This record gives sequence, structure tokens and C-alpha cells, in this order.
Amino acid sequence: MFRTLEVPILGVIENMSYLDLPDGTRMDIFGSGGGEKLAQATQTPFLGKVPIDQNVRIGGDSGKPIVISYPDSPVAKALREITESLAAGSAWRPWVGRTNCDQYCGMKMVNSEW
Repeated sequence: MFRTLEVPILGVIENMSYLDLPDGTRMDIFGSGGGEKLAQATQTPFLGKVPIDQNVRIGGDSGKPIVISYPDSPVAKALREITESLAAGSAWRPWVGRTNCDQYCGMKMVNSEW
């Protein structure tokens, strides 16, 4: 649907990808690799995995995002890595020359750089 409407798809993020348990092990509650398979099947960049953490909901309810309330948490680190990747422009490049890129992406290309 997004491609039909020419809405840029920057990539796939696997949300609630896994749960870190207190003993240090990782539980793949919903299986593993689904986000990467979807990205590959749709020829879309895979941007990363975000683990499950109840503090995401708590932060959402209180209006204080986890990247502020728990900046060293695995979720905050994963979100920072994803946003840094997006800010670096790697996910925007496929949209160069496509319909309304500047309008949708909010970025302009100058001298082949973002």
C-alpha cells in the first residue's frame, strides 16, 4: 500500500524483537528474524531490532520517553542506533529522484550529499 501511494519506506524496524531475562538470557517471544525476512522480501533496509521493555509503556503513559528516562537501557541504545543510521542518510538515499522525495523526506540533496 505504501509503495502504491509512493510513501517512502525508510526501512523495517523489528519492534518487541526479544526480551532480555534477569539471568542474562534472551527470549524470542515472537520468534526470530521476522523483520530481516520482511526487509529482504520487500527489498527494504533492515534498520534494527528493539527489545521489549515495560519502561517504554511507562514512559509513553507519563510523557517521558525511554531515551530520556533510561538512556542507557537496551531499548534506548537500539533506538539511538536506528535514528543515527537514519540521520546519516543511509535510508534516505534510495528515494533520490523519486516522486516528491523532498516533500516526504523533509530533506534536500545538495552536491550528492544529504
